[in-house]
Amino acid sequence: MPKTVTNPRMRRGAVSMRATLPLTMLGVGGLLLARVAMAADLGATVDDLLARARQLSPDLAAAALDTEAAVSRIEAAGALSDPTVRLMSDEVDRTSGGRINKFYYSIEQEFPGWGKRDLRRSIASAEADQVRSREKTVALELEARVKIAFVQYFLAYQSIGVTERIHGVFHSHAQLASARVAQGLGKVQDVLQAELEKTRLLAEVARLQGDRSTAIAQINALLARPRGEPLADPIALTAVPPVENLNNENLLERARQANPMIAMSAAEIAAARDGRRLADKGWYPDVTVSVGGIDRDNGPPGYTAAIGLKVPLQWGVRDAQIREAAAKAAAADSRRQAAVLRLQGEIEEALAGLRAARQVEEILAGKLLPQAELTYRAALASYERGAGELSNVFELEHQRRRIQLDILKAQVEQRKSLAALERALGGSP
Repeated sequence: MPKTVTNPRMRRGAVSMRATLPLTMLGVGGLLLARVAMAADLGATVDDLLARARQLSPDLAAAALDTEAAVSRIEAAGALSDPTVRLMSDEVDRTSGGRINKFYYSIEQEFPGWGKRDLRRSIASAEADQVRSREKTVALELEARVKIAFVQYFLAYQSIGVTERIHGVFHSHAQLASARVAQGLGKVQDVLQAELEKTRLLAEVARLQGDRSTAIAQINALLARPRGEPLADPIALTAVPPVENLNNENLLERARQANPMIAMSAAEIAAARDGRRLADKGWYPDVTVSVGGIDRDNGPPGYTAAIGLKVPLQWGVRDAQIREAAAKAAAADSRRQAAVLRLQGEIEEALAGLRAARQVEEILAGKLLPQAELTYRAALASYERGAGELSNVFELEHQRRRIQLDILKAQVEQRKSLAALERALGGSP
């Protein structure tokens, strides 16, 4: 029986594959676990949501494709039109005899008048700049909507936490009231009122949970995620720059330089002005050059050459085109002025909202909440000594909760105003 010979390299390769396979499976498993962990952390911060939105937003993808299409039109705008190949058969003039044929074949190319091709290319380039600015506008709008949806999500989540904590406090009050009733020191209506307040807070928690679900649905829609996909609990809001460092004039100047709406208006003006110059050049004729050959049945071949001019005799059409281009240029300039004014209003409104919300937060957190805490603790101590009413404690507890929620709302309003300001500026202030 022949002896089987095994290649040592093959044995080493098989051993190497058996050793490598578990490592490869571990690597793939680790990658999947990392992706699952990344998905589980989605929603903790607004930066993660923004990154996912930029990747998956169909609106942004469509805007990017529009930009690609507009850029592709630049080269086509300055190209020559397709040449015309002409074939013609003709008879030689004869007084007698059989038919003798001449066959003409030629190629014709039209050349636009002086500077028309460059102007068409310039117009297409300006139109591509408009579409590119529109893509940036879509991106800024998407980012602003994601930021606002996130702060709404954060507000609902934190409000639920505050309300549940207050519910726990009311539960303690209910136990205290029951203990006092058992000792013959309290009133039964205090126990009933405590249960009523607990039930009222449970209804408020249910409403806030609905707000949180709405915010999650909005975020999933913006991120093109399936309906019902969960989000991680929000950790914190983004920092707000010091309001005192923000100046209206400086911000407006930055917006003129970076806002895509202003850039789009400037590109529209450039396209309209080039369109006006192109309409003026409509009075210059286009030239058609033709070269070809002649094939005769009874003689040597010949050659042909011709030049043609497209004469601009339709004066009314040319005048209408010039008026149209002039009107477009004037309209584009007016739209740019309107965009600047609108931008100025948006900046001032966002700054005013940011300053007001910051002041409200400072007053509530720095003054009103500590005062409410002291008043509440004094009322609770008085009730525990049997000298106060539990209804007063409940009212002060509700007041403390309202102040805490108002602080959250002021923080959220600051972020909303900041998102509007960033959208107007085309970036962070």
